[in-house]
Amino acid sequence: MRLTLNLTHACNLGCDYCFAGAARREQMSSATGRRAIDWAVGRALATRDPQLDVSMMGGEPLLAFDRFDELASYARSQGEREGLAVRLQSTTNGTLLDEHRLDRLAELGTHVAISIDGVPEVHDRTRRTHAGRGTGDTVWATLDRALARLASVSVVVVVSPATVDALDATVRVLADRGVRRIVLNPDWSAAWTPAQCEVWRAAYDGVSAEYVAAYRRGTPFGLNLFDAPIALRIRGTVDAVHGCGFDGGDVAVAPSGRVYGCGRAVGEDRDASSALGVLTEAFDVPASHRTPPIPDACLACALRPRCASRCACVNRESSGDATIPGDVLCWHERMVIPLADAAATTLYRERNAAFLDRFYTPATEVSHATRSCSLV
Repeated sequence: MRLTLNLTHACNLGCDYCFAGAARREQMSSATGRRAIDWAVGRALATRDPQLDVSMMGGEPLLAFDRFDELASYARSQGEREGLAVRLQSTTNGTLLDEHRLDRLAELGTHVAISIDGVPEVHDRTRRTHAGRGTGDTVWATLDRALARLASVSVVVVVSPATVDALDATVRVLADRGVRRIVLNPDWSAAWTPAQCEVWRAAYDGVSAEYVAAYRRGTPFGLNLFDAPIALRIRGTVDAVHGCGFDGGDVAVAPSGRVYGCGRAVGEDRDASSALGVLTEAFDVPASHRTPPIPDACLACALRPRCASRCACVNRESSGDATIPGDVLCWHERMVIPLADAAATTLYRERNAAFLDRFYTPATEVSHATRSCSLV
């Protein structure tokens, strides 16, 4: 069971590709947040799910840190009361992680995902304040503090036309810095040109080389776009690979109390017709709300069982239709899955101990991050 609380629509940045829409000050009330947690705990118990994942998102969730702290503590206490494991996670732009917040997040045991699109000068191409000031230097300093203070840190890298030329270097620098979980999130809404796609392909070749090299060095890192298809090939299934809330396993609650299939689907929360309903004591996920059907054009594709096109939000961003993957998405999956397979084959043949332990040990968790994550 996965619950996302979109604590606020406010954000202190104006990133080029943000899907959350116009920032505004609306913030989730204590009553709405607690009602959402109670509902999720009850659903987890009813379905005999031993674990509840609670994710704090926005906007920028640290702008509502008092509410964040209150609701994270409440989720922990409710889980303990019911004998339910609660895992806390938050995605942040990294500009507000001061010493106080880091200390509190450490006390809560929160996994923190920081959005970083490259070294400072690359990061500043897309992730700036509303006044146009870059944030790269601030965010990289934050990353170092977070790695030193928090038990679990990942980095979310948005792959966009403006930064894709530096992607392989970005992954290498992050791995050298000590990041052990990297999430690559393509900007599916961008108008990718053929020339930019060629740069993208070359960058992924470099990422693949770094992925293999890190295992050989004994300092491997999780990489969502490789780990998910590898795990699916080896095990046949893995939790939270495609991460589409339209299977009923996710719910996201907006400050208004409207419920959506996932945090990515909330957006500006202005169109009630795209919501599942309003959170009340009687609310339940509609039975009709499920993962989109497989398009006819995809049925004969050998990669379909491991393809990210089952995510409704990714499909909508890439093609305009939640049920149909766009051409760039299809091209991307046909590119990245063979690269993942080639890396896995190399490491398997070398009998790399870390690789074998990660993917051939049944109890090993492949990744807490999904393939389709926030562009926060």
